[in-house]
Amino acid sequence: MKLKLLLVEDDETLLREMTAYFSGCYDVYAAASLAAAREYLADNAPDAAVLDLILPDGNGLSLLTANLLSCPTVILTTMDADDDHAEGLDAGAKDYLIKPVSLRILAKHLSVRLAPKSESLLVSGKLSIDTNKRTVSYAGKPVSLTSTEFNILVYLFNEADNFHTAQEIYTAVYGELFLQSTAIKMHLSNLRFKLSRAAPDENYIQTAYGKGYRFRKEP
Repeated sequence: MKLKLLLVEDDETLLREMTAYFSGCYDVYAAASLAAAREYLADNAPDAAVLDLILPDGNGLSLLTANLLSCPTVILTTMDADDDHAEGLDAGAKDYLIKPVSLRILAKHLSVRLAPKSESLLVSGKLSIDTNKRTVSYAGKPVSLTSTEFNILVYLFNEADNFHTAQEIYTAVYGELFLQSTAIKMHLSNLRFKLSRAAPDENYIQTAYGKGYRFRKEP
């Protein structure tokens, strides 16, 4: 049985090309507007989605922010500003690709996101991180994080006790060369605040002048 793939794209030529390319591997539904995508999502749960942001009836990001898309989603857009990139990942997108992208490369990104995942629970003291469900809890109580904050936490956890600069964290989380530190430092600040609010007696993410940030594991 084929996996369901939702394509949300208002460029008719590109939508036809993607539909033809992916129909051999997926059960494809092509939507040229937000309205068409919402109508499909009302009765269907796709396994993956490719999402344009600039649509005739609004911003495609609203499908993520309204929690209408819970599947792995690859944003494919001409919006290439850092803030747009960060906003898309924060909303829950798994990838953010800038047009034009070859369909072969797009297919690779989809296959990686749909690859089977093994069970993975990261634990440090009372802090638990479920990398499959992308949830965090402390002493059994949920800790609400954005997608980027979650990615930062997992990266630092896996590099526990090693200091990393904002540049290294940016590259690891965004998968591209470091451009500017403001955005990543804001996410780090928000992450540290949320963890300290959930666990006021702990100091999971430590900083050191000239060294950067590190996660301190508990037994």
